[in-house]
Amino acid sequence: MEGQRKVLVADDDEFALRSIATALAGEEYEVVAAAGGSEAIDLLMQGSFDVVLTDLRMPKVDGLAVLRRAREINPQMVVLIITGYASLESAVEALSEGAYDYLVKPCSDGELKLKIEKGLERLRLSEQRQRAEEALRESEERYRQLIELSPDGIAIESGGQIAFINPAGAEILGAANPQQLIGRTGMDFVHPDHIRAHQYSLWHD
Repeated sequence: MEGQRKVLVADDDEFALRSIATALAGEEYEVVAAAGGSEAIDLLMQGSFDVVLTDLRMPKVDGLAVLRRAREINPQMVVLIITGYASLESAVEALSEGAYDYLVKPCSDGELKLKIEKGLERLRLSEQRQRAEEALRESEERYRQLIELSPDGIAIESGGQIAFINPAGAEILGAANPQQLIGRTGMDFVHPDHIRAHQYSLWHD
């Protein structure tokens, strides 16, 4: 079962901050409130958050500055911009800076939670993809180590040339280092007398 997701709410309006924090508080989210952009950035530097919900217009440090710092700390963090001064220009700027979505005050608790859940769903998919990629890398590394440490000679050929050979295979072919054999062909290791004998048999068939 997934644990609580940590949400940072930043707004210089005390009433708005308290209303949003109260609406989100419960079993689903652990809510941390910041009374402005500076405090929000301090909290971002101190802890780990899944979602940041920040007001756009705040004195000294605005919501875009909070957004940029959140994205610097963790590019996967879900950042929602909320404002009572909506404009197409500010919405485009926020989204181009990496905000997940843009909300206009006043918005209902249901709309707010829906936006957060959609953002978290994207975050979950990203985390699952990262775990799968990490598991694949670990599996490939274990497979590579098995081949590298195998007492049997193992080689992979591509286009008639050796693309990979493990240390045991290099030793069998008399090379001190597997890299010395990369790009060579199988015929490089056939004794000339054997080549001549094979050619002679072909000519006299």
